[in-house]
Amino acid sequence: MINFTVKLTSHVLIADDNRFMRTVLRDILKEDGYEIVEACDGAETIRLFEQYQPDLVILDIIMPEINGCSVCKQLRSLESGKAIPILMLTAREDEETIKTTFAAGADDYITKDFNPLVLRHRIKRLLEAERDRKMVARLAWTERLNVIGEIAAGIGHEVRNPMTTVRGFLQFLSRKEELKNQLEYFDLMIKELDRANNIITEFLLLAKDKAMDFQRVPLNEIIHKLFPMLQADAFLNSCQIVLALEETPPILLDAYSIRQVILNMTRNAIEAMPEGGKIIIRTGAADQKVFLAIEDEGAGISPEILQKIGNPFVTTKEHGSGLGLAICYRIAQRHGAGISVSSTVGQGTVFTVTFNPAISPK
Repeated sequence: MINFTVKLTSHVLIADDNRFMRTVLRDILKEDGYEIVEACDGAETIRLFEQYQPDLVILDIIMPEINGCSVCKQLRSLESGKAIPILMLTAREDEETIKTTFAAGADDYITKDFNPLVLRHRIKRLLEAERDRKMVARLAWTERLNVIGEIAAGIGHEVRNPMTTVRGFLQFLSRKEELKNQLEYFDLMIKELDRANNIITEFLLLAKDKAMDFQRVPLNEIIHKLFPMLQADAFLNSCQIVLALEETPPILLDAYSIRQVILNMTRNAIEAMPEGGKIIIRTGAADQKVFLAIEDEGAGISPEILQKIGNPFVTTKEHGSGLGLAICYRIAQRHGAGISVSSTVGQGTVFTVTFNPAISPK
């Protein structure tokens, strides 16, 4: 069975040059169900942070090559590290050490002779604060998306009407005998108008009041019906799609919209592997939630872009509009679902959609 619960577990990066201290911390945190990544010096800490994007960092002040305070400052300089909780580990608790620790950007500190109960409490408090921050940010993002959708619905049709007129006149002029030598330019203009029209179509999909028909259906049923089309697209691009579908209970879904999510994410996965590769589409159920995950072996997404993923017009593609994923996030929101992304540069990306049947779609 696929273990989807790991995607819901907080990841902690422990950075300490003392193996014994790392072992003590790891054993305590593993008891509480955290996933652990370990680093033994400053340079490795920065590298592993960028690779794994942990939810919290425990950072020793005294380390070889780059000390903990310098590492803390470097992490804060990264887009993905500006708000990440950092708990400094120190052997001393004098005033100067405490001032230096907080000046470097740490959220809190704990001494090396810590009480395990105190350590657990501080980690829990930092992670809860981070979850609250992300929730507020997500609500603000959702509100911005709603505004964009309303603007799109308001002006989309107004923009389309003159474009349709221009396209019609271009087609009319392209058929005139005296303009046959300009046919290449007419075709180019018509093609660009069609591209603009497709962007407007995508933009309109962000509209807040788009009607959805929610029916209780198995997620796997939608995937199986869509699979021949996905497989054909993948084959034309030297890619392979593998289905790893676990049994899931029927949930309230708008089948058309979920097809759009799967198509958009699979198309992104294909485009992330121009030399070909394998895409795995997984489903499963855990903790009374249903999961859909799409995994590729592409170039991965940089931490800077990862922080903005899902925002309209944010894209890693040279000619992309950046609206495809924004539409996926919008559809997920309407389903009361969430989307999480795990990506390692040079290894690939996993997009996971989490459906919570306890939340009513809208």
